[in-house]
Amino acid sequence: MFEEFMLIKKGEGLAKWKIQEHYNNFGYFKSYIGKELSADEMTTELFMGWITYMLEEMDYTPGTVNIRVRTIRAFLRYCYEDKMWLSEPTHKRFKPIKAPVDEVEVFTVEEYRRLIVAFDDETYVGFRTKVMTFVLLDTMVRVFGLVDMKRQNIDFKTMSIRLGEADTKTRVGRVVPISARTAKLLSKFLQETEEFGNVYVFLTYEGEKIGEATVRDNLRVYGQIAKINNKRVSPHTLRYRFGILTNFFIIKAPPIDF
Repeated sequence: MFEEFMLIKKGEGLAKWKIQEHYNNFGYFKSYIGKELSADEMTTELFMGWITYMLEEMDYTPGTVNIRVRTIRAFLRYCYEDKMWLSEPTHKRFKPIKAPVDEVEVFTVEEYRRLIVAFDDETYVGFRTKVMTFVLLDTMVRVFGLVDMKRQNIDFKTMSIRLGEADTKTRVGRVVPISARTAKLLSKFLQETEEFGNVYVFLTYEGEKIGEATVRDNLRVYGQIAKINNKRVSPHTLRYRFGILTNFFIIKAPPIDF
């Protein structure tokens, strides 16, 4: 049933990250039930029990639970309304739970300064994380767009990066400008990784495309080194409130040696 549902989703032209999200969340649900289910076993009680399990046994946040619920709910709606495989409208009760509004704390100028200084340019990971940070701040691209960024989409003459439709949440491609500082960092990084012959910009030690989890983990580690202990250092917080970030990088940014 699920594969038929995914054929429909792929036909709708969903971004590849969204397609992967459907597969990931269905995998989490399969791990919970531990077996294949018949249509008769796909009851409201079963899916509501999964929510309880995620909240009470796994101690997941409401936000994490809701991400998983939304994609599975779309599958259940398809099974009931489009294919009439299910005898009850499970999707009407199996829905996102109420969650508190997550207040994102914006970094202070001093915290940004400490983060930039914390990057160790003498190590591959340190320099890569520094370049990723400047690209995130200049382009406001989401993390899936960052890891999918290709070398051919960087134009150093116009100092811009082309983001394809699949690299943006709105599915609208666009060209975004980058600063001279970011362009110099990118140019140096691309020279260092050219020998790998990979089309993607941000690579592992082995020359493979970097994963989203690695980006998040690198930023978290350097946030700790910078002693930013009371706020989450992540791609999301870096791109939050672009007006404040712009003010920092135009006026307050520390000098950077190349």
